[in-house]
Amino acid sequence: MNLAPHKALPAGVVPIAALDLVSVTVEKLINRHAGLPGIGVLYGPPGRGKSMAAGAMVMAYRAYYIQVANAWRVKPMLQKILLEMGVAIPKKCRTEADLLDLVSSQLAASRRPLILDEADRLVAKEAMIETVRDIFEMSRAPILLVGSDDLRTELRNYPTTHSRVRSWVPAQPVTLADAAKLATVYAPGIQIAADLLEEIVDRVAGSVRYTCVNLERVLDEAMVMGEDVMDLARWGDRPIYNDETEGEA
Repeated sequence: MNLAPHKALPAGVVPIAALDLVSVTVEKLINRHAGLPGIGVLYGPPGRGKSMAAGAMVMAYRAYYIQVANAWRVKPMLQKILLEMGVAIPKKCRTEADLLDLVSSQLAASRRPLILDEADRLVAKEAMIETVRDIFEMSRAPILLVGSDDLRTELRNYPTTHSRVRSWVPAQPVTLADAAKLATVYAPGIQIAADLLEEIVDRVAGSVRYTCVNLERVLDEAMVMGEDVMDLARWGDRPIYNDETEGEA
């Protein structure tokens, strides 16, 4: 099956490079050749915009999205997935096997992707990650796992699931071009000079989240100062928030 051009991101979503990469990955999972693995893994440090990317994929591909809770075991996870799907659970479906059949049947029928965020919590419990593999095997639906770098390494402990991974996608650090696009949303109505954008990107160590926080702060300061242009000189010695700063961002 030939890969169709990937979908445009939904209106209002900033098309930074990381989102485009994830969109192409989801397309590959959806349009893969029959028999190929259909699980993708989006991994990386906190703040790289992984959940933002996952949310965009929900809108672009009508994906089912679940954020895995640390307290969950298999049955609550399956129940939550069915709730997200809008599937009523018949009274006769009481066992994990019954719920697994329902989840897999709905995925197979809908042909929609399943996104599991905070998937590090799955690999901490063998029964959880093995259930995800069962869902894939029974439905053959695309599944995207989203988590930290530990997700990539810990999956190696489960060879049967690891071998079903079609795409490994490292979350990309924010770039200067990304920051300029984000500024149109998080600092609308003001012009942020290249030197200040460069300083923000240099200081946030690749974090999309901190980039957005700092752009919003630049907007706030510009409004207080009555400026419609902010550069590094006007910013002065104000802090740029990152993992090394303390206090409210």
